[in-house]
Amino acid sequence: MGDRNARGARSVAGAVLLALPGVGLGYAYLGRRVRAAVQLAGAVGIGVLAAATDAAGSPGLWWPVAGVWCAAGAVDTWRLARRTGPGAPWRRPVAAGALVTAAAVAGFLLYADAAGAPTTTASRRWAGATAWPRRTGSPRWTAATS
Repeated sequence: MGDRNARGARSVAGAVLLALPGVGLGYAYLGRRVRAAVQLAGAVGIGVLAAATDAAGSPGLWWPVAGVWCAAGAVDTWRLARRTGPGAPWRRPVAAGALVTAAAVAGFLLYADAAGAPTTTASRRWAGATAWPRRTGSPRWTAATS
């Protein structure tokens, strides 16, 4: 019963733009709460699994997984939104969807940039602080790192 669309006509473009980040916002906009919860849980599961397997170290695997997840949700949302009927207001949903999608794309791009970026200042300081014992073969360094 919670997966029924009882809200009337909805903007197809707004629903699809809200669905593109892959976290269930398109389904929520259409009133499909069960599907929204399933998509959100799936997105969280993908994120946890990616973090546990060092996604930054193997983006070639995780970018397609995230892309397929987002695309599948957007296509399904499009299919459902077409059935809501004509005459839906579209400006606010499209603007909200564009904003949410732009924020998600910016997050992906910033993550990708950070994953490929040189070491951070803290990492460089740590490398500098530990360089001398490594070069000298200090017994304390050898014991601490083995």
